[in-house]
Amino acid sequence: MDNKKPKAQGHLYGELRLHGPLALIFALLCLIGRPVLSPIVTTAGYASSGLPLSLDSLLAAASFAITSPPGTIDLTLVDIDEELYTAWGRPCMTPRSAVASLIDAVAARRPAGIVLDVGLACAAEGGTCPTDQACSLEDFLKSYKADVPLILVREMHIARSSAATPARVWIDPSPFDAIVAANPRISWGHTFYLTDTDGTVRHWQDWWEACTTTGTETVPAMPLRVLALTNAASDPAAAPRPPLRRGDCSLEGQIAPTHMLILGDRIRAAHPEGANEHTARRIPARQLLDSRYAHEDQGYYSMRGRVAIIGASHSGSADKWRTVNGYLPGLDVVANTVRFAATQLREETQRSPWRPRLQRLVVFVLLVIVSFLLRPAVAAVVILWLAVTIAAISVHVFGWLDIFESVELAGWFFVGYSLVLMIMSFVREARPYRLRRMARIALADRLRREDPECKPRD
Repeated sequence: MDNKKPKAQGHLYGELRLHGPLALIFALLCLIGRPVLSPIVTTAGYASSGLPLSLDSLLAAASFAITSPPGTIDLTLVDIDEELYTAWGRPCMTPRSAVASLIDAVAARRPAGIVLDVGLACAAEGGTCPTDQACSLEDFLKSYKADVPLILVREMHIARSSAATPARVWIDPSPFDAIVAANPRISWGHTFYLTDTDGTVRHWQDWWEACTTTGTETVPAMPLRVLALTNAASDPAAAPRPPLRRGDCSLEGQIAPTHMLILGDRIRAAHPEGANEHTARRIPARQLLDSRYAHEDQGYYSMRGRVAIIGASHSGSADKWRTVNGYLPGLDVVANTVRFAATQLREETQRSPWRPRLQRLVVFVLLVIVSFLLRPAVAAVVILWLAVTIAAISVHVFGWLDIFESVELAGWFFVGYSLVLMIMSFVREARPYRLRRMARIALADRLRREDPECKPRD
């Protein structure tokens, strides 16, 4: 009885000698962050279905299921869905006359601004209208005088003239360039997202400096254009950063700030009675084109003071992005980028550069302590609860949207720490003298069971 306590203390000291230095090394790596993990995350970032694994997306889904973070922009999505696409005869290009009708119908409901997430560059052919459909949209934009600002998507691509030249960002020309330049109510915004090495969109950029036939053009991101239309722009901390033009449109020469792509809960067509004033809404575009629904401009269907985004989710749309939540229509990616831009830009401006590092360190230390004190099965449950709780409090109390990436990185470091600890424990137990000692103990137990009077020598 008297020897049990010293033995327990000795065992605890031995475990601390093993856990302590290893945890310290990983804690220091945790302060460095993603550069340490990039090769591992890229290699292990796929599930058997081909979709990337991402802890931050799971945390965001669990956190946003409770409530949205503060400062989100009120949105209404006008969705060109499968039913409307089929009614149009499944064309290879969105009918331009229908686009003009949609813009007109949305503007009549007086939203704070309209984002048209429909590609317009494919209509260009020698700078003239290739079809009557395109000409009808051109005539509409020329005469657009509504008080509601209209933002069009500026399409771009990356190309290089030869293998020896650097890759450059090029603007796709549009037949509407002169019209937009002449109308102060219409502007361009980009939805050109950054993909990681695994092809997944995880970040967006404030602006791109892109090549044109006459030089370069700086195109602000869609969220910056929208913030300039909303009350969020009156907050200096959330005000859009002014784009810079340096005359360098190379891919490596881009200097605009980048931000993590936050994906909240999927914006669905909810029942009007189940939505509050700030709920992001989705309305079928076919409903706005149907005169029978013209009277529905109240409650859930009201767009006053909201930002309306016109886009497509049908199967014929080539606008699909691979995200941490799976493949999503560009309409949903743009909506989420705009939705959280005000909060995201404000907290990124105000935060200390050391805050993400300290977030990762605190989360990692908590995970190590929990795993050391509790049995594995109990520790796994507590760790999951702890991760969701930390994320929810950070987002909904402090507005820290970067907590998802911090918890994800801390989780990866904890997995690495656990694997190394497992290997070290196995090596320690597999040393020759320990194997001989374990064999002697097993032999003594067997002899004692066969002959209780037998006392084997040490």
